[in-house]
Amino acid sequence: MPDWWQPSIILKNYSKPVDPEWRFPSFGMGPMNKNQFFWVSVVCLFAGLGFMIADTARAVDETLAYTVVFRGVEDDPSLQLALESVSVTRKRQEQPPATMFLLRRRAKDDGEIFVQLLHSKGWFDASVEPSFAGEGVSIVMTFHVVRGERYRFGVPQLRLLTPKTEFIPPTMESLGVKEGNPAESDPIFAAADQLLAYAHKMGFPEAKLVDRRYELDRAAHRLDVALDLLPGPLVRLGKVYFIGAEGVDQAF
Repeated sequence: MPDWWQPSIILKNYSKPVDPEWRFPSFGMGPMNKNQFFWVSVVCLFAGLGFMIADTARAVDETLAYTVVFRGVEDDPSLQLALESVSVTRKRQEQPPATMFLLRRRAKDDGEIFVQLLHSKGWFDASVEPSFAGEGVSIVMTFHVVRGERYRFGVPQLRLLTPKTEFIPPTMESLGVKEGNPAESDPIFAAADQLLAYAHKMGFPEAKLVDRRYELDRAAHRLDVALDLLPGPLVRLGKVYFIGAEGVDQAF
């Protein structure tokens, strides 16, 4: 067994006082004491971290810069604009992720958002698949949009939940939901708001929209919509009194 492995020699060496000028590696700069070596190490550490950060940023700029392309919506500029307005990949194009895995994840999340938007526009069979081409600074991210056949409104219905009421409901067509029109979500929500406003105007301030019911017929590519309204009681305007108008003829 070598001498340096013997415990007695190790204890003996540790029992010796430490020389304050004990020399650390000089790195070609001459002898250094412990204090000097500590600060040189700190400087080297931060310099190394700086180079690592710079290399990472440069690698992202050089390898993950990308462009976004949409296929399948060229005939509908307004739809393409709507997709671009909700696209995270488009909004954060100047901040590319650090890895290709994260870029694919970003594209997957965008695809799910696009499908929801297409559903709201009446394309309930739509699908969106991203693909990637190129590498380095020439990555092209392409979203392939397959819309399918657009669904249309069936005969819309307005149901009053009070059997006997003086409320005369408007037609669903007058509220903006017409049979045969594209089954978009915006007209349905707008119709609900207009219905309540109409009821309040006609003297039913307690009117409430209880439910919006939908039935999707995939075979017929049709969306049936029904609004359930609870009109509440009719409130009539009573006699009007004027207070603090002495000297003014109330009949006037």
